[in-house]
Amino acid sequence: LQSTNEELVASNEELQSINGIGNAKAVTLQAILELCRRYLWEQACEQPMTNTSVALKKYLQMRLKHKQREVFVCLFLSPQLRVIHYEELFQGTLTQVTVYPREIVKLALSHNAHAVVLGHNHPSGEARPSAADLAITLQIKQALSTMEILLLDHIIIAQSAVYAFSEHGDL
Repeated sequence: LQSTNEELVASNEELQSINGIGNAKAVTLQAILELCRRYLWEQACEQPMTNTSVALKKYLQMRLKHKQREVFVCLFLSPQLRVIHYEELFQGTLTQVTVYPREIVKLALSHNAHAVVLGHNHPSGEARPSAADLAITLQIKQALSTMEILLLDHIIIAQSAVYAFSEHGDL
């Protein structure tokens, strides 16, 4: 069971192992978590992504912060820069994930996306991008640009920090 002010991550079995929590309470707690995810998703989708929104960062934190392995996700945006689709594309190890730019371009085209926001987590705890993070981001940006698709941001989620490439001039 992991718990902080921003998340609650546990299976029904783990929750039920706590004295006083039966199946009904465990299901209720899981439902509350899902409602929080949906609320943050709605907040992220309501506003155009002219720059990385606070709601989008919070949503990605809720989705990725607790993961024990690196996970790479994409958010696909409409011409009005509103989120039209979220997809978890690649999973890796504690310290790395293999990313295929071709797959990102293929999905962006299938969703008729005008722009993309990348995201991944660093379970090791450091939010700053590695040299590999910087390199793959530039490869993805180049691959998307050949199809006239914008790369708006790449957000890295760590346990206690968030790093947005757009805020540090890395795009």
